Amino acid sequence: MSLPTATIGYSLRGPELRRSQRYQTKLQAEVVNCLQQHASATVTDISNQGLRLEGTQQLIAVLFPRPLSSSALSTAIPVDNSFRLKLVLPQPSFPDADASVELQCRSVYVLRVKRDWYRVGICYQEIEIKEGARLEAFILSLQR
Repeated sequence: MSLPTATIGYSLRGPELRRSQRYQTKLQAEVVNCLQQHASATVTDISNQGLRLEGTQQLIAVLFPRPLSSSALSTAIPVDNSFRLKLVLPQPSFPDADASVELQCRSVYVLRVKRDWYRVGICYQEIEIKEGARLEAFILSLQR
């Protein structure tokens, strides 16, 4: 199993494009946009190709500095925006190592689930070898 270093295409119609199993999780994450603005989020599923972030309007405002149409957010809409993501991995999995992973990501869709709760589909764009090894080890631990 290896993590991709390039983006993977996404379509709102058609089959699942993540080519590996998704694992349910609740990881804390922080996103940083090109303006160095920060927002907290929760990772609710993860795979070798990407993950799903969930969060409030603050997350959407940081990810998409140009406002998105609120009426369009009632259905999943494709978006393409790059940002940095820092995942906080559970300590028991990595007692002697840094418990975080930082990577460059690209958003592929956004969906408003409730009044102030959103889901954002993410694919990995770029990750350092050491960071990728930590993320890969975490995903492997979910398979057990």
